[in-house]
Amino acid sequence: MQEIHVGIDISKLTFHSAYKVCNDGKYRSEEREFKNNEVGYKELVLWAGPKAHFIMEATGLYHVNTAMYLHEKSYTVYVANPLKIRRFSQMQFRRSKADKADARVESEFSEMNKGRLTAWMPTTKNLAKARSLLTALKLLRTQNTAKKNAIQALQLTPDGMEALTQLKALQKSEQTTILSMEREMIDLVCVSHAEEFNLAQTIPSIGPKTAAAVILATDGLKSFDTSRQLCAYFGMSPRQYQSGTSVNGKGHICKMGNPYIRSLLYICAVSSLRFNKTCRAFYDSLVERGKAKKLALNAVANKLLRTLFAVVKNKKSWSIEGAL
Repeated sequence: MQEIHVGIDISKLTFHSAYKVCNDGKYRSEEREFKNNEVGYKELVLWAGPKAHFIMEATGLYHVNTAMYLHEKSYTVYVANPLKIRRFSQMQFRRSKADKADARVESEFSEMNKGRLTAWMPTTKNLAKARSLLTALKLLRTQNTAKKNAIQALQLTPDGMEALTQLKALQKSEQTTILSMEREMIDLVCVSHAEEFNLAQTIPSIGPKTAAAVILATDGLKSFDTSRQLCAYFGMSPRQYQSGTSVNGKGHICKMGNPYIRSLLYICAVSSLRFNKTCRAFYDSLVERGKAKKLALNAVANKLLRTLFAVVKNKKSWSIEGAL
């Protein structure tokens, strides 16, 4: 029986699956919808057969149970970055955005990239719990910022005093919850990645919250071979917009990664101007050469992330001598 690559497009209640088979030189597509529960997983395995490889996009928490079940049944499972699948679809000039079409695209992506994909592996319970806390923290931070903006607006008028009191109470409660969740997340990372966590914090201006978030999002940087890959993953890489003599736009970071972690790194960059002499000298040199201050801060954040990569990968604490 030939090896097949099954694409799975997952939603909350169901998932669509598709794969291609070749008979007498002709390809046909097999497709089917299953319920997103254990009954559906059993039917999927029977339908796909023992030679199947499965691929799905990382979809928050929806894909985890499916991937876990298939892994426990000794199937090879790939969990792909959604952006890679989207770009692959665009390269095929696909215009449709539907569950069935997405499953077919994932199947083709897996078939064309076999041998280059890394099989998915489940995380420990502590790490999974810490990642759930990180996801919740991103949401709470966004909501808390929205409340802060609303409070500032309500303070401009006496008619908003009642709403202002209620919002302030909610914001204070949220801030307490955020601090509690951050402490719990950091404690879990201390257990699962103690060495990487401690090394990252030897860099001036990198605090426990940022160190924990970066380590959680990358599983201790295990999936990255270079600092450039890590910066690209978080959307910290510089992006130029220039062509010929007529197109010469402003440079900026690509912003394709995790916005929450980017915001943490940006805060660390601001802090580093006071506490990290190397970063301060780097920032000043960029400004003197005519770079905008915000662009220079982004470059400092990029430098901090690269430094974190070097420190963790080399298993050597940061030192001012090594940074110069």
